[in-house]
Amino acid sequence: MLCCTVPEEYGGVGADYLFDVVVFEEMARSGFTGPGFLIHCDLVATYIASPSAARRRRQRWLPKMVRGEAIGSLGMTEPHAGSDLKAIRTKAVRDGDDYVISGQKVFISNGQLCDVIVLATKTD
Repeated sequence: MLCCTVPEEYGGVGADYLFDVVVFEEMARSGFTGPGFLIHCDLVATYIASPSAARRRRQRWLPKMVRGEAIGSLGMTEPHAGSDLKAIRTKAVRDGDDYVISGQKVFISNGQLCDVIVLATKTD
């Protein structure tokens, strides 16, 4: 029941958001606990599944996230900016094919368990 809105081509069911809402409500009602499933499914998978994300990232991460083999994490909050994304200072500087990240994050949801992270940074 992970990442129900992920398209079928990546292993999901391609359901609409309301389907995910019902799953989350039933998990909460039953007392089901564990990693932040809402963060994993509703936020991280949605960012990775978006058309603006690189296809190779969708192919690499979404099937694993749907099967529960990889846990998604979200890093946006910073000590001085809170959740005001316009005020973040974390930077990503291109270094060849990679980026070098510098900055601070706090309250990284699922950070202690993650295999993949959506990280808010500035690039210029």
